[in-house]
Amino acid sequence: MTEIGKKLAAILLAVLMVFGMLFTNVGPVYADANVGSDEEPETIQISSAEDWETFCAKIIEADGAPVNGELTCDVTLTEESSMAGSTAEIPFTGVFDGKGYTLT
Repeated sequence: MTEIGKKLAAILLAVLMVFGMLFTNVGPVYADANVGSDEEPETIQISSAEDWETFCAKIIEADGAPVNGELTCDVTLTEESSMAGSTAEIPFTGVFDGKGYTLT
């Protein structure tokens, strides 16, 4: 590559870098529309399979808004238990805190 070609390539790269910085979103990007709101998501206390069903129903009702869940003891589910939030159509966007307990 000639000296002029190297200089043109360097100038082109510098211009591309400047444009890249100008048109890049440098702020945070949130997947959830409720981020930054003053509203704290609901936290469901889960101590039974029935509470788990309530938690799953709240996830479906929330339609993508955060719903938090918290185990208060070991919980055993049945084969018929729901698993809401496990698909893209029904996303789980909250926080699930097992508190050291198990969900089986």
